Amino acid sequence: MPELEDPERKLLSATRESLHAALTAHGRDGATYSLIHADLHPRNVLVDGERLHVIDFDDAGFGWHAYELAVALFSYQGQACFEAAREGLIAGYRSERRLDESTLELLPTFLLIRGLALIGWMHDRPELGLGPYLRVLIRSVCEQAEAYRGGAAGT
Repeated sequence: MPELEDPERKLLSATRESLHAALTAHGRDGATYSLIHADLHPRNVLVDGERLHVIDFDDAGFGWHAYELAVALFSYQGQACFEAAREGLIAGYRSERRLDESTLELLPTFLLIRGLALIGWMHDRPELGLGPYLRVLIRSVCEQAEAYRGGAAGT
């Protein structure tokens, strides 16, 4: 990927290996892994009064429930409303499905995974003219990866 500088490429490659190990350890039992939308960000939720309608199911498939939460929260990172959005999303999710604390502890991991997925998505769509945002995203994801690798190395 030409948008990545060599140190970024090395960091993200090493992080990918750590993430693979974390996902393997998290497992794929029914409490943590099943059918998800996988693209449930705010632009894919239509509001009609008190009703919400989810659209755009082309990314749907089997995945980790925490990834679903990370996708929904990703665009709120760094904003003052992040914690309120996080708590509201968790409360709503728990009103419909069990969500244990060990899964929530992995939310930063899944936010990092979402960032990596978005880098790939943007790279594959140069016609959208998102190059300047892609650089910002790469820097942000690399910062998250540094923090993750530091935390993973310390555990």
